Amino acid sequence: MDAYEKIEVDPLAYIKVTGLSYELIYILLKNFKIQKTNNGKITTQKYLERLSMIAGYIKENYRQNLTIDHLSTRFHLSAEYLSRFFHKHTGMTVLHYIQAVRLEKSYADLMNTDYPILRIALNHGFPNEKSYIRVFKAFFHETPYQYRKKRSCKSQDLTIDKIIKDGIIS
Repeated sequence: MDAYEKIEVDPLAYIKVTGLSYELIYILLKNFKIQKTNNGKITTQKYLERLSMIAGYIKENYRQNLTIDHLSTRFHLSAEYLSRFFHKHTGMTVLHYIQAVRLEKSYADLMNTDYPILRIALNHGFPNEKSYIRVFKAFFHETPYQYRKKRSCKSQDLTIDKIIKDGIIS
């Protein structure tokens, strides 16, 4: 209060008052800030239907070259809005979701056939073998070839829920 009372006498007192104001704001924010939580909860039927349509389309067309631009045109949304909307409500990017779907669908071929890795990659929408190996390795921490070799006798079911739960593909 001293600085405020001296504001008319001391020409630099306003600097002190401003500094004290900033200090008060700092203390309030530091001690009483409430973290904004975004749980991605869908609040309207419209958004739930939109998300279901987008996810369904991706699952049906995962073998195609799916891009944000293609999906945004298909669902009459801007690319930016689609990206934000999808990430907000799923916790993952559209690209990560597409990769997760492709990985889930390719898993059965990897474990139950002797198809070359290139064929599996191309059959499931990956642009090339290198891309498939990169995505596969990000989730399983080994190449598809290594994984197949180690587990060829003990095939496990892989679902998109497991991919999402255990780790988001990067």
